[in-house]
Amino acid sequence: MVIVAGSRMRLALLILLLSASHAIADLSRFSSADELWGYIAKLQEGPVGADPRQPNFREILTAFQKEVEGATTEFERRYPLDVRRWEARLFRLEVLMLMEQLFEVAMDHGAALEQLKAVAESDAPTAIQRQARRLARQIENARDRAALIKQIQSAPLELKFAAVDGREVDLVKLRGKVVLVDFWATWCGPCVMEAPKLVDTYQKYRERGFEIIGVSLDSNKERLVAFTERTGMTWPQYFDGLGWDNAVGRRFGIRSIPTMWLVDKRGYLRYANARVASLPSTIEQLLAE
Repeated sequence: MVIVAGSRMRLALLILLLSASHAIADLSRFSSADELWGYIAKLQEGPVGADPRQPNFREILTAFQKEVEGATTEFERRYPLDVRRWEARLFRLEVLMLMEQLFEVAMDHGAALEQLKAVAESDAPTAIQRQARRLARQIENARDRAALIKQIQSAPLELKFAAVDGREVDLVKLRGKVVLVDFWATWCGPCVMEAPKLVDTYQKYRERGFEIIGVSLDSNKERLVAFTERTGMTWPQYFDGLGWDNAVGRRFGIRSIPTMWLVDKRGYLRYANARVASLPSTIEQLLAE
């Protein structure tokens, strides 16, 4: 699960609602609006099963997204006067936004905002109209973040600070190495769960030119230091005690954790949404360049 600044978005919680297999349904077997809606409602509930740490998690979620897109689009096409079509549209956009958030899948923000405006101004129930406005704000934030990431990627990434243990960190001095910038916190459950695998990855690739820089969104210095020592996270950590107002996180528009950035040997940000499960293959690729 992704921890999001301010609140846990409904779309982020969908991560926990995926099963390990999603066969594309034969939608022709649903002969009425209620039957097809029953299937969509089942997709909304989703069986627990998939683990974001699985190597094939992206494939699982991609299959799920295609299933949702097919079913909700078909519902809108078949039943253009059914008020539930608006909820179907929101569900489709939520899952698409999740794909963008997790895997940087391109999303047409302008088109999505137009669709949400139509829902907000429709005959949909008030709760659905409010949900459309909330999702529109999230998509506007995602659009702004995408623009910021594009700007950041246009030049070598610059990051310089004194770590919590006193070490001086400067990305410029790490050119020639592949660097992971890890935005995290000890109060973030997924971050804590991923820590052992991150330590293993660091130990495996460090001698080949891989480094990690931590950016902690903690507010308790002692807790941060104790956790990193206990888990063997020996790489430097940025800490200013400001939590979500962390200066580095704010500068780079970080609104959810864990967020992992992979920087190539030239110092350019190549991946703004790296995942622990796919780190080995991605690191191998960047090291070979």
